[in-house]
Amino acid sequence: MDVLMTQNNSGLTESYGFKNNLTEANSSEVNIPSPPDYIVISSTILYTIIFSVGIVGNILVVVVISCSRRMKTTVNMYLLNLCIADTLVIMVCMPTALADIFMKEVWLFGEFMCMLVPFLENAVAHASVLTITAITFERYKVVRYPLKSVDDNMRAVKWILLGIWFASAASCVPYLFITKFMNATLYDGTPVKVCRVPIVESWSKAYIISLIIVFFVLPALLLFALNCHIYHILHITCRQDIEKHDSIKRHRQVGNNIASIVGIFFLCHLPFRVVSLWLVFATLETIKRLGLERYLLLIYSARICFYINHAINPVIYNFVSSKFRQAFRDLTTRCRLFGFGKPFLNVTPIHRGSSRITFRSYTSARRGTSNL
Repeated sequence: MDVLMTQNNSGLTESYGFKNNLTEANSSEVNIPSPPDYIVISSTILYTIIFSVGIVGNILVVVVISCSRRMKTTVNMYLLNLCIADTLVIMVCMPTALADIFMKEVWLFGEFMCMLVPFLENAVAHASVLTITAITFERYKVVRYPLKSVDDNMRAVKWILLGIWFASAASCVPYLFITKFMNATLYDGTPVKVCRVPIVESWSKAYIISLIIVFFVLPALLLFALNCHIYHILHITCRQDIEKHDSIKRHRQVGNNIASIVGIFFLCHLPFRVVSLWLVFATLETIKRLGLERYLLLIYSARICFYINHAINPVIYNFVSSKFRQAFRDLTTRCRLFGFGKPFLNVTPIHRGSSRITFRSYTSARRGTSNL
């Protein structure tokens, strides 16, 4: 379900998408606009691409981190949690959002899913925000206090992750009371069911505003301050000790990785938050004056940006992190060695200076010898 499209009782049900259900008599009496084909087609294509990339990318990161012992760091445990949250967003929310494009606000998934989807969509989105905040804070602690025990951090991670999911779920409980599974009538008199998240009462408006402040504005300010401090510390350390240049380079790479994820997260979530806030306070007349086409462009653009963020995090991590790329190569090599793709065993020659792992180098490493 597209929460943005149901967040305000906009009255666009009168003009959105019931043309195919009209009788011939009624269709001649009422001119009902239909969503432009280019919006439906482009949204469908983008939704399909984002869904495919997001599922494959996030699952790939989960597999690589889970199967690589050296990837099990505190930061990577948070990234693992982030990928799980992103996968849930894509799997739970995108299919129903895509169905909305074609069903034109008619809800076919029953009352339980009507209540569950808004709750899950916002809960996992909040879990992503808190996880990114935890990642940046953990990176700050590593840079600020490099001698602190990693084991102590790893023991605390599980409790922090549990706290993140508990806080995210608790913050979205009001959605279970706001969401309404309602009866509606088409122009030809056919009764249908619709799912609405009406933000009309004062307490519900205050609730939405508080969510935007707690899960967008405050984290944005905190993350900006932490990243600035991280870069400041690394810059000073690099100038003071040139001999630790390699260590500083690795820290900077991780910092760039985190900064990329944080920056893209908030750039992608900003349209969603702005449109959500606008729908809370926009009057029915204002939304109607906007027109169906511009309304749908606004809504779908915000939604696509929102979903892009949850699909692109693993792509950023893959291209920025050389450590992840190496772990991925190690994993694919092990898969080839142990039965998945035997034809690949002898196609890669060993070159001097190459970092590619082959069957001969792998078996030599297991015997404790070197083939270089």
